Amino acid sequence: MAGNLVMKVGTTRLLRRFGFRTMVVANGLLAALAIATCALLTLNRSLMLVCVVLVVAGMTRSMQFTCLNTMAFADIPAAARAGETTMA
Repeated sequence: MAGNLVMKVGTTRLLRRFGFRTMVVANGLLAALAIATCALLTLNRSLMLVCVVLVVAGMTRSMQFTCLNTMAFADIPAAARAGETTMA
């Protein structure tokens, strides 16, 4: 949740700077890496490391969901978005 909140602040800026295609691909790889890193966490790991990994995983997933949901509505006219939200 913390990663999600932190990422929302910079999402628009990052998308404008790098574009959707670059962000979806690069962030998709980072999100996969972050989730894979979660598999390496054990009870013997420090709490700080676990927190950092989970925040990064939350940030990358938040960015990915935002990118994909935004692209889903990119070509929908403003008047049709309410109905389209229901369909999505």
